[in-house]
Amino acid sequence: MPLLSQADIDQVIRLNRVVSEIDSVDDLRSETLRQMEDIFRAPCSMFLLRPQGSPIATFDRYMVRGLPEVFPRSYSYRALIIDPFARTLMSQPGMELVPEVRIGSDIVSYHDLMETSFYREYMHPFDIYHMLRMELVIHGNSIATLGLFRPKRDPDFTVTDNVKAMLSVSAIANALGRAIQQEKYQESFSLLEQSASVISRVGLLILDEHLAVLYCDANAHEWFAADADGATGRRHASPALPPELSALLTEYHHRLRKDADVEKFEHTLSISNRQRTASAQVHVRAHKTIYGRWRILVYVLPDERSLCPLNRLLNLGLSKREAEIVQLVVEGLRNYEIADKISISLNTVQSHLNKIFRKLGVSSRPELIVKVTKTTDVSILRGLQ
Repeated sequence: MPLLSQADIDQVIRLNRVVSEIDSVDDLRSETLRQMEDIFRAPCSMFLLRPQGSPIATFDRYMVRGLPEVFPRSYSYRALIIDPFARTLMSQPGMELVPEVRIGSDIVSYHDLMETSFYREYMHPFDIYHMLRMELVIHGNSIATLGLFRPKRDPDFTVTDNVKAMLSVSAIANALGRAIQQEKYQESFSLLEQSASVISRVGLLILDEHLAVLYCDANAHEWFAADADGATGRRHASPALPPELSALLTEYHHRLRKDADVEKFEHTLSISNRQRTASAQVHVRAHKTIYGRWRILVYVLPDERSLCPLNRLLNLGLSKREAEIVQLVVEGLRNYEIADKISISLNTVQSHLNKIFRKLGVSSRPELIVKVTKTTDVSILRGLQ
């Protein structure tokens, strides 16, 4: 092993310190490539992420520097199959991988390399000749591959370059592993926030075995107009309940009187409000309290279109056709899907949207949804995910 100069050691220490302080996956990849291009005098580079648990020859997120954007797309599954470096990793399937740094000329001689289809298809067109490849491994699993490239006119990577890269490969892999984990945590928190937003719209109506209302929250009150006013207390169920729901509750009542096994009797149905301008999914089930008393729980989840009922849209000055298009936008349909849904041309859909934007003083779909649904959380709507 060659002795490293103090300058070489300082470069390695700086690189390892920099990557250890970055939490974002994309920022980490970008800064790693920038630092390594400077340290190893490489004009171009790539950083390919491998999905967790995927085969060696699979990547899902590409980052390149100093190369045309077409390079990562052309560096396809087939490229990995004929890539001499990747083949060395796949030659021993089932064995635990270790962090690896390889100089291209150590894998295959340049004379032999120039005869390969890999060189002709994936190196020569991009003026790539010399390469230094690093495989980032955590707990025996490869998570990414990193490549530094030089053109033919530049000297090859040296043994010293190889040693410096080996001193950094584990630090980069560990930093990337932490960043990936942090990214997963953030995705989980985002899903929780979306779930909380959905839960905040769910209405709850509680009745006893005689169908007397014990509790009706504000969300359910909008649909059932029960006289509970969001408070707890024994009240009679409102006659404004939708017929299909009333019939289902009556069936529950008869089953409870016969002491039937109603705990397994659950049912979901669709309902509309009295004005027929909004709909919701209703889930009904029975629950026995610790005192042996039966309670019937009715959960109400409004459909996405119910976030902007027709009468509210008409009150905003929209025509019936424009209101219909707005409701479809809230449902998450794209322009071409809206055109198919209501049998008009794509240009007509766009024309209607332009008029809607002008009338409501908005300039984008997210702004439109916020305006008509009176909510600032548009992440739960399929059209904006």
